[in-house]
Amino acid sequence: APFQPEFASFFGIPGYDDQVADLGPDNGKRYREATAKARSALQEKLQLERDANVRQDLEIMIKAADENIEGSALNEKFLLPWSDAPQMVFNGLNGLLSDQTPPERRAKALDRVKRYVGLLPGSTAITTLARQRYEEKLSDPALLQPTKLEVERAVGNVDTYVAGVRELFAKYRIEGAGEALDAMEKQLKDYNAWTRGKVLPKARTDTRLPPELYAYQL
Repeated sequence: APFQPEFASFFGIPGYDDQVADLGPDNGKRYREATAKARSALQEKLQLERDANVRQDLEIMIKAADENIEGSALNEKFLLPWSDAPQMVFNGLNGLLSDQTPPERRAKALDRVKRYVGLLPGSTAITTLARQRYEEKLSDPALLQPTKLEVERAVGNVDTYVAGVRELFAKYRIEGAGEALDAMEKQLKDYNAWTRGKVLPKARTDTRLPPELYAYQL
């Protein structure tokens, strides 16, 4: 949840409605370390548990942790960490601003969008973090660029994401968001221009994956 709070929030886990995805330095390594720690705690519980149904649940969670650690390591080994940051922002706000979400939780969307754009103390714009993670690995020729198809799709969707977020804030009457929404629009469009100019020309047309990563994704 600390690494993908939007996902946790979507499923109603309390305490994450105003948080955003962790794209900070070494986020992959930190995620694997946190998951390994959680897995160790589950393994300790498994050693003590005698109920067959609970043991089965624990074994499923331990296996999921192993798979998540493996997937994170493989992605870091083979792929450049490019992110469709505008889509992340839209999905994070769209999941919170819905009829199924209680009004007191929807109000947290204001802090979430402020955190996305770096307007809250201690926060950094998610587009800045996304660029940093991509650029710090760019000199490694062994890492695969994103595919041209996914980058083109991302570039073509930004205006829709911006308009969609504004419509959601208007629909649910989230007050005081003007500054944050203006900053969001500028940052997402700037990120789009950077993606179009710096990422798209390098994007790969060969969609095949390294055998190890392909086998994992099966």
